[in-house]
Amino acid sequence: MNIKEIKFSNLENKNLNFNISKQIYFENYESNKNFSPSLNQFLVSCFLTFLSLIGILISRLRGLTKAHYFIIPLQAKFPYIDKRSQEIFKLINRNKTFNLVKSISFKNSFKFFFLYPNTIFLYSILDIILFFNYKHSVNKETNFLRFHQCNKKYKFILKKIFKFLGIKKLITIDDHRLSCLFQEICENLKITSIGYMHGKFNKYQIGLRLNTFDNYIIWDDFFKKQLLNINKSYKSKKILFYPHHSLNKKFLKKIDKNKRKSQINILYIYEEKINFKKIFSFLKKLSNEKKINLSIKLRNNSFLNKNLMDFAKKNQINLIYENNLKKVFDINYEFLLAHNSTLLYESVFFNVTPVRVISKDLFNNDEICEKFFLDLSLKNSNFFNFFNKNKKKYNIEKLKKTIWKYHMTKFPFNNNKKLKNLLIN
Repeated sequence: MNIKEIKFSNLENKNLNFNISKQIYFENYESNKNFSPSLNQFLVSCFLTFLSLIGILISRLRGLTKAHYFIIPLQAKFPYIDKRSQEIFKLINRNKTFNLVKSISFKNSFKFFFLYPNTIFLYSILDIILFFNYKHSVNKETNFLRFHQCNKKYKFILKKIFKFLGIKKLITIDDHRLSCLFQEICENLKITSIGYMHGKFNKYQIGLRLNTFDNYIIWDDFFKKQLLNINKSYKSKKILFYPHHSLNKKFLKKIDKNKRKSQINILYIYEEKINFKKIFSFLKKLSNEKKINLSIKLRNNSFLNKNLMDFAKKNQINLIYENNLKKVFDINYEFLLAHNSTLLYESVFFNVTPVRVISKDLFNNDEICEKFFLDLSLKNSNFFNFFNKNKKKYNIEKLKKTIWKYHMTKFPFNNNKKLKNLLIN
């Protein structure tokens, strides 16, 4: 049992009533994170909270009783909304919902508010609570319990806001750090909750394991099975499907696998929680292979890693900032390399073979448990042989039908009508 498994088991065995904070505890246990905001962060949060108060009053005057929580990515452009949430906004009007926003970009937050003033900035409220009520401790348990006390105050304030507005329905992306918080508020206030898929499911998403949303919207039947493996209580809930924002059959290109190429095109996904120093030698060896053409994709919701940027520039590696998968895979990549990214699933739709980069010493790849992905050791010394050997034998078409059945055929009869009624009414 690895450290993550031990930590998770210990957390589940603790019969304490702190579900709203368990995910934060689990993710930050080893680092003993200091949750105190800096003075600059506090001042920015004060300004955003002032805007939020205006947003609450505007929402009350408009009589808004439907709330929607979503994320504004760091590198977002107009309309400043996460792609997954943009799909939901095709069915509901963002001017007619009380918008609960998570954003780490002050500039994007400011722009969004002036477009849609019926908005509050959730994390600014929590920052103010933490600034006045939280003091960091070197003791992990004490530190976490102090954070939890602040989170309880946060829950109390959100409940008051929802009650003041008379919120009857909450639609939310399944941000597992906030899922339990929203689920408990909705249960207390008899609010109908609708969660929609954020990315891959795994057993460490505590917000999915402990409680349930009244309704759940997911990409495809494969993920419904994953969801039920995590929490069987969803059997009694309404589960509906909505197409992935970047997957459309008409955009697929046919690739001739038998065509000889002088180089193998590979896309590596740099993930947020991966320390660049730990993968430097791996990427260095990969980029030095003469028969391999390496590109690196960055997340659009993370601060850019300067060391990675310098490394890519020095080694003439193409960096990809694009978030639209159709445009990303417009280049004929043959393999996608990632550690735990949802792109391991998404790449299959675009006829790109998914490869998990694994290492017992550095990474715990147990967040993705499927056995149908290829595994490449971080210590591998002969990359070309690995990729060349797996070029033809990997059955990408079979895997595509397994993961993306509805996207390759048709979504269930009457699904769209039910979904529209659920979100609009």
